Amino acid sequence: MKDALRIQDRFAAEPVLARTGKGYLKSEGVETLQRIKAGLKKSAAR
Repeated sequence: MKDALRIQDRFAAEPVLARTGKGYLKSEGVETLQRIKAGLKKSAAR
């Protein structure tokens, strides 16, 4: 639940003229990915 609330603002609804019934997830950007990768490298080194 904590993770779901953390990423809730990244979800965007579908465009008004589209009728797919699906939205999409906005990217957090390169900075976030770099932090995740750095954390994975630290945990792998242990």
